[in-house]
Amino acid sequence: MSLRATVAKSHEPSPPAADSNIAQPARGGFPWIPYLKGEVGWPLAVAASAVLHSTGMLRLYEQALCARRGPRVYILLYHRVSDDEPSCRNMSIPARTFRRQMDYLAHSRYRPISLTTLLDYLEGRTELTGDSIAITFDDGYRDNFTTAYPILREFRLPATIFLTSGLIDSQEAPWWDRVGYAIARLGPNRAPKACPDPRIPPSTWRQVRAAARGSRRRGLVRATGIVESLKSLGGRQRDQIVAALEGIADCGGDHSLMLTWEMVRQMRGELISFGSHTVNHPVLSRVDPAEARRELCESKQRIESVLGEEVPFFAYPNGAATDFNSQTVNLVREAGFKLALTTVSGTNDRGVNPWALHRYGAPNVPAYALAARLPLLR
Repeated sequence: MSLRATVAKSHEPSPPAADSNIAQPARGGFPWIPYLKGEVGWPLAVAASAVLHSTGMLRLYEQALCARRGPRVYILLYHRVSDDEPSCRNMSIPARTFRRQMDYLAHSRYRPISLTTLLDYLEGRTELTGDSIAITFDDGYRDNFTTAYPILREFRLPATIFLTSGLIDSQEAPWWDRVGYAIARLGPNRAPKACPDPRIPPSTWRQVRAAARGSRRRGLVRATGIVESLKSLGGRQRDQIVAALEGIADCGGDHSLMLTWEMVRQMRGELISFGSHTVNHPVLSRVDPAEARRELCESKQRIESVLGEEVPFFAYPNGAATDFNSQTVNLVREAGFKLALTTVSGTNDRGVNPWALHRYGAPNVPAYALAARLPLLR
């Protein structure tokens, strides 16, 4: 598939992964469309998945699908595996759900493979028969080590973790988590009508106030919309807004969310590999080429210095179709990466652009619902 076709491909109509585009609330209003999709449409889809699974219709559909097309590689995207309250929607799934999904994958028709095997396949050094699946994590959260890693070892499943090297060096929580925590800490009684800090635009404060005063579930939807709107800002302006929110909410600075380099060293081995997710997680299509090149090269070099080996894999921050372009892809290639992963939903065949691979953001659903969803990806 050409890069133009990859960039043009739209997201599947399922609940978005944390790095996907989400409808923006206007002037503090509630984003009803994503809310209704999550509260009505998605539970109905999960119920339908249970029927397909229990009646055996899913297996028949999978057999028919495989008979009329060649092998496909599915790449799952996770961020956090934690029972803690998430800061934004679609950023985390509970450990029990993750374990059941991994149990399913280990015993399913899909062959679990590493990204190294995928690279060998795309470059013609090996063959794949039937459909395969790879597991990835973005950002480098600590629970990838404390919670996900033991489960992956239990089922002998390979995975790749894409590290935001600057966050691991600084041990600072990602700015989107800091926004979510600040809103949750404000609560309904600590968000006055007039914004107490001039660094926060009035429109943003209206959204913050609405999120803080609503239910926790609706607050997560609104907080995610606020995070999405802040992604369009320059880093300096966004950092000022985040700092102002933390000051108003009187947040502490230590959330201990990120991996340490020692944890990275302990996981490196037969099952776990690592890739780059830049230094500071900018959307590369929105920064100038010099900054993008620095983010790519410095992150790659930092991770390689820790591991003592080449890092050939990269995942685009945010990763939606508008977050990378032909110039971005060229920079990724020039930096020495051999595979680059997006968050554009879909599967991968041998003709896919290796610097624009598709992934599916694994949702917080039962394993049978994930099993029913995967064959529908294109």
